[in-house]
Amino acid sequence: DVLGSRGLGDVYKRQIKIIENFLRKLSDSDRDIFIRRYWYLDSIKDIAKRHGVSQGCIKTNLCRNRKKLYRILKREVLI
Repeated sequence: DVLGSRGLGDVYKRQIKIIENFLRKLSDSDRDIFIRRYWYLDSIKDIAKRHGVSQGCIKTNLCRNRKKLYRILKREVLI
């Protein structure tokens, strides 16, 4: 078994907890941007308008926070 004694459900539960903790640590604005894009699937344009910033600012914000989340997941050996 590739996962060892841990089942796939356990891995998903752990990932969910890590993602929840990651989101809690973001500022309100960063969390809203991240959730609007990846949960509600809002467009970059709509998110930028909502926050009163440029689309480039939103893209940079999303890139930076995706990288943070990736590093956290990688550190936890879940990717």
